[in-house]
Amino acid sequence: MILYFALVICVGMVLIILGGKNQEKAKTDTQQVTFISQKEAEEALEARVTALLSGIAGVGRVQVMITLDCGNEGKYLQNEQQNTDSVSKSYITVQTENGQSPVLVAVVCDGGRDPAVEQAVMRTLEALFDIGSHHISVCGAT
Repeated sequence: MILYFALVICVGMVLIILGGKNQEKAKTDTQQVTFISQKEAEEALEARVTALLSGIAGVGRVQVMITLDCGNEGKYLQNEQQNTDSVSKSYITVQTENGQSPVLVAVVCDGGRDPAVEQAVMRTLEALFDIGSHHISVCGAT
């Protein structure tokens, strides 16, 4: 009986110690949700898409313009998660009734006159934003 009681106390102490470590870790992780303007969301997406497209063979220098059509609201949700080592931001766009975010993308790049490069850029943007080619324009730079 005493051995059983001692075992229960030991298990309880281990759970308390482990639970305290998880609480300390939970205190260092924070999540903040803020609304950002349409322009800020577009600029953030443009920077990420520019970086992505510049990695495609033959694209060269690239400029990207993205227009998000959000009607009268003009706000997007920014989700920011912080822990002791890093900060992670993600953007959630407003969606239309059919579930798609209306996006228009214009790309000007050195390789834009090459049909193979144009096709690679178009396919990347179609997959990335789940939009048709009629929402995308790819042109060669001067």
